[in-house]
Amino acid sequence: WTLCLLFLPRILGLTAVLMRGEQKQYGGVASLLKSAVLESAMAIVQAPVRMLAHSLFVVVALTGIKLDWKSPPREAAAVPWREAAARLLPMSGIVAALGVAVALIDASALVWLMPVALPLLLAIPMAVITSQIALGTSMREANFLLIPEESRSPAVLRRAWMHADRLAQPKSLLAS
Repeated sequence: WTLCLLFLPRILGLTAVLMRGEQKQYGGVASLLKSAVLESAMAIVQAPVRMLAHSLFVVVALTGIKLDWKSPPREAAAVPWREAAARLLPMSGIVAALGVAVALIDASALVWLMPVALPLLLAIPMAVITSQIALGTSMREANFLLIPEESRSPAVLRRAWMHADRLAQPKSLLAS
């Protein structure tokens, strides 16, 4: 049932794009399908981390502990190793300790824990790697994970970028 909830929206979305003939806006059929597989794999790997984060949020809300919510920055910025470790190491450490405890009791049980434990253990490198701007740029150049606005940006965005580029130019170039 969980797999149905995870994959059905993706399958329906792909079907809708293909039925409307909009696949070109996503880089073509092959690119759309490759992107769907990649996005699904990433969602599976990130699901345990999100599950834990959501669970912690609920616990914090129920206990009345003060929670500071900051809107994430909107500009592209890579996550430094230090910041990823500061935020995710406690979770990874607890999972590693639990893994050692389970291994001491019954090592064969680790196989069943891997689908949840491995993504939690790999959360730090995944956060750093997937935040790399160069990775996103190369993915876009390879037609992975494209959205229609990237394959053909709306006119209003193109005009805004033109004005932003013009304002970013040094004043000496504007005067000449």
